[in-house]
Amino acid sequence: MNARAVVKRTLVAWRGEPLSIYGDLSPEAAIAVIKERLSRRSFAGGSTWDRIVFGHANANSITASAKRRNVRSAGRQAFKGRLIGDDTGCLLVGSMRTPAFVRAFLYLWIGFACLAAAAMWGIVVWHAIGGGFTLSMIGFALATTGFPLFGFCFYALAVAISAADAVYLKEWLLDCLSADAPDGRAPQHGSS
Repeated sequence: MNARAVVKRTLVAWRGEPLSIYGDLSPEAAIAVIKERLSRRSFAGGSTWDRIVFGHANANSITASAKRRNVRSAGRQAFKGRLIGDDTGCLLVGSMRTPAFVRAFLYLWIGFACLAAAAMWGIVVWHAIGGGFTLSMIGFALATTGFPLFGFCFYALAVAISAADAVYLKEWLLDCLSADAPDGRAPQHGSS
């Protein structure tokens, strides 16, 4: 994968990716299927699950996130959205993005790192104009400039680690909307 694709995938996870999935179930049946399939348990206690989807679902909103055993990643994406019903089924609309607290931490990290880099370069220029300039100042300024890049690269690595979980979550949501209703009724597959 080239650098442009990595940066694009990282920025999409940061900003959010709109997601719309059509299903043949009524909104009530789709909510029931999602609630039934959401995991309320963790991996502790020797669970045999390779990957779980956890979250909550009600008539107003659906939140879901996929997780693998022993994998913790700041780049994990969560779906947040709602169901809209019509005569032939339902439409799940929302977005997939990194949770808000991770984005807030990264904004702070990169913001403070940019301020530190700007201050260090200001010190270099000040000493270059006023005297007392040393080459080690350039080294410190370059190292400080690397901190924002380090934060972005760390997040890009976390998104890459969690990319398969995001794909799994999308497939899981699609499967939920095309499943049989909990009362045994099959999806409606169109109306006459």
